[in-house]
Amino acid sequence: MEEKEYKTGTFKMGRCDIIISIDEGLWHLSISTKYNSPSYKEIKEARYKYIPDNILMAQLFPSKTQFVNYHPYCHHLWQIRDSVKENREAQETCSKNIRNAMGKRIDDIKKSFINLSSFKYLHK
Repeated sequence: MEEKEYKTGTFKMGRCDIIISIDEGLWHLSISTKYNSPSYKEIKEARYKYIPDNILMAQLFPSKTQFVNYHPYCHHLWQIRDSVKENREAQETCSKNIRNAMGKRIDDIKKSFINLSSFKYLHK
C-alpha cells in the first residue's frame, strides 16, 4: 500500500473550505462553510483526509479573553504536542479510559431505567 503524501495548502471538500498548515512544527486544520458550521462527519472526514493518521488532533477552547473567531462557521483542529513523538501508548490509554468511563455511564443509565416499562424498548 502506498503511503499518502500530506501537504499544506487550501482545499475544497464538498461544501467545506479547508486550510492545512504547520505552525511551529505542529499540524493545524481549519474547516469552514459559508452559511453554517461543518458537521461532525465533515470535520472528521477532513481530519483523516488531510492530516496523517498518527497525529493526535483536538479542537481547543481557550479562555474567553484568548478566544479569537473571525468566521462564525469555522472550526480549528490543532495537533497535540505529545503526538509529535508518535506516543501511541498515551493515545491508547486515553481511548481506553474514555471507553471505560462511557461503559460505566451507560450501565448507570440502564440501572436508572430498570423499573420503567419503556426500558425494554430502549435496550433493543
